[in-house]
Amino acid sequence: MNGDHLKVLINQQATMAQFGIALDWLMENAKEDDKVIIYFSGHGDVEKRTLTQPGFLLCWDAPARVYISGGAFALPMLQEVISTISIQNKAKVIVITDACHSGTLAGSSVGGSQATASNLARQYANEIKIMSCQPNEYSIEGEQWGEGRGAFSFHLVDALYGLADSDEDQWVTLYEVGRYLEDHVAKEVAPINQLPMVLGNRNERVTSVDDALLASIRSGKRNQMMMFTPIESKGMEEQVLTKLDTTIKSLYQLFKKSLRDKVFLKPENACANFYYEKLIAEPKLARLQSTMRRNYAAALQDDAQQVMNVLLKTGLTQEVLSGAKAYDLYKDYPSYLQRAGELLGSSHYLYNTLQARKYYFEGRMQPTIQESKKKYLQALQWQANLPHAFVALINTYQSDQIDSAIYYATNAMELVPTWILPYVELSRFYELNLKQYDKAEELLNTATQIDSNSVLVWHSKAVFYKHQKEFKKSMYWFKKVEASTNEGICFPCALMSFGDLYVLIGQLPEAENCYLRVIQLDPNIPVAYYNLACILSLQNKTDEAFPQLELAFKKGFPNREFNNETYESIQNDEDLEHLREQKDRWNALMKKYFNK
Repeated sequence: MNGDHLKVLINQQATMAQFGIALDWLMENAKEDDKVIIYFSGHGDVEKRTLTQPGFLLCWDAPARVYISGGAFALPMLQEVISTISIQNKAKVIVITDACHSGTLAGSSVGGSQATASNLARQYANEIKIMSCQPNEYSIEGEQWGEGRGAFSFHLVDALYGLADSDEDQWVTLYEVGRYLEDHVAKEVAPINQLPMVLGNRNERVTSVDDALLASIRSGKRNQMMMFTPIESKGMEEQVLTKLDTTIKSLYQLFKKSLRDKVFLKPENACANFYYEKLIAEPKLARLQSTMRRNYAAALQDDAQQVMNVLLKTGLTQEVLSGAKAYDLYKDYPSYLQRAGELLGSSHYLYNTLQARKYYFEGRMQPTIQESKKKYLQALQWQANLPHAFVALINTYQSDQIDSAIYYATNAMELVPTWILPYVELSRFYELNLKQYDKAEELLNTATQIDSNSVLVWHSKAVFYKHQKEFKKSMYWFKKVEASTNEGICFPCALMSFGDLYVLIGQLPEAENCYLRVIQLDPNIPVAYYNLACILSLQNKTDEAFPQLELAFKKGFPNREFNNETYESIQNDEDLEHLREQKDRWNALMKKYFNK
């Protein structure tokens, strides 16, 4: 389409006058067999006092109350334009309206937006009309549809690009558009009701399909994780709440606050679940209850969803960034995901995904590898294409089970071709289980080719080369990790590994600095204090070493006897002898703490 065949009016440009001028331009220029598309996204309403009027489309300059005074385009005027272009000019007219959003409008008390939608749905000529919802429904918007667009407009664009071409004849018909919108919009906004409408000749070809563009869109969607987000219903909310007593209003506000604060299931009598159960039984809140149910379910699963998003993008979850234990981070996720599934019901499109994620996070928290494997396999029973479970399974196998490790890694690679984590995990399997270092290095190099800026890959290479005693290469990659942020290394476990490398090459002051920085970033990592104590002791800083050792024990460092071989690569015999001299005192301090 040439630029001179297109008129776009957005925000302050979309005044009633400019809208009228654009429609007049259409009537003058549309010729026989031309395809004319009129797309309106905004509000529709009627005047509060005159119930029989056909309604208005509200332009940018529409007044707050008296639409007839200007700024609102009357539907009979629009229909006159449509009929003229369709009958007199003999052009094919497609009218797309997304004009039924929740909002506090002049006609709210008399169903103004619904009345407008009903009148928009009437046909006067052979035009095609595609509408975002039924007259008694609202168009739903949320972050999961193009980061804040409407479910209708998001899926309409996909349909017209060719995803609706079910018979693959390279044409998208009105019938196919309708089916696609019904299947996708209605499913994804549930439990709220929104069913788009299509009116006109169902066999009409709406658009042709561009194979290259369609392939690109399908490729992009293949790597997207299923999302579920809350929706806004401010206008409807205001209408409903004005009619409620103070007690119910207070409960409703407490429910919303609990969602914001992530206080979901505990304490039992002061949490989102407690308030929800009371509100869902209140008949006066019937219009808001489906929105409440959706937003509660969305809030329950949001943190888990964000973790899985990060795993797919960078792999740098809080578990990696802070060195925290999986149980401490994820202990509430399974019960939250279970409750979200109960709220949505087993017929909801996200139900199986929620169950799969529940078992996945349970797997992350198990005390043994075998118990974790069982949970990951259960996750795949609910969602057979869950890439996170495939990756998690790689290192649950032994050296004689290489085929299984490769199988799960390959599945993850094929599902998400741009994901570096399966390569990193399979590399670890080859290095630690099979001692096939060339293959492990090859996989890390492939990961680098996929994402040359991945801090996780840099860190993995640094650790790999440290294990191989290729200290110069290890130092190179650790330096890249360190330079990746203005504040130094962005996660303590990398800094811990960097400190260990300095120990191995005998640069003890640098190692000491690394462990100190770990403690500054996260003061709750016991091994950081233990390593710092060792390094201080090696440098004859005994008075400084033992307080750090004591802190390590206080913060939960495991009981183990001092190992003279801990820093076997340090070649300074005098330092080693000094360390041996501290053995009795070291073990005495351990005994003091662990015999309590």
